Amino acid sequence: MAKLSGDQVESVASAVPEHYSQSHVQPGRVMPINAAASAKAIFAFQPEPVIAKALAAPLHKFTDRTIVDPVKLRQSLEEVRAQGYAMCADELDPGVLSYACPIHLSGAGVLYSIGIVALSRRLMAFAEADMISALSNAARLTSTRLRGELKFSDVGELPP
Repeated sequence: MAKLSGDQVESVASAVPEHYSQSHVQPGRVMPINAAASAKAIFAFQPEPVIAKALAAPLHKFTDRTIVDPVKLRQSLEEVRAQGYAMCADELDPGVLSYACPIHLSGAGVLYSIGIVALSRRLMAFAEADMISALSNAARLTSTRLRGELKFSDVGELPP
């Protein structure tokens, strides 16, 4: 899970892989607007002044696939807003694929996103539509829980 904090997005919670040798995103890591699905999923739903402030800083090129042109990044954010999720493939780290969905909060907009990140070869073993569906369901459930309308004990298992 990632959270908007000022004009940055940072990882705030993560599930650690079962095998300690597998990499994962640690809480506190800043997720760049131009190279992280979690940040794109949040910034795509922000008001123009928030986006403009984030784009005022230089956009770092992490890989050959990183978007550093503000116009192209704005187009990418529009696509995220239209499809309801963000994807980043080899944009932050080579060989890494990630998906994220915004968490819409009534009255507050999008302050959080929920996502999955893994080595591309591992994540590509799963159907993209299934992952997006699971992330969308998790985002809706998290939104409901953050609004206080549902207690954790009220829900059995998470949706598939």
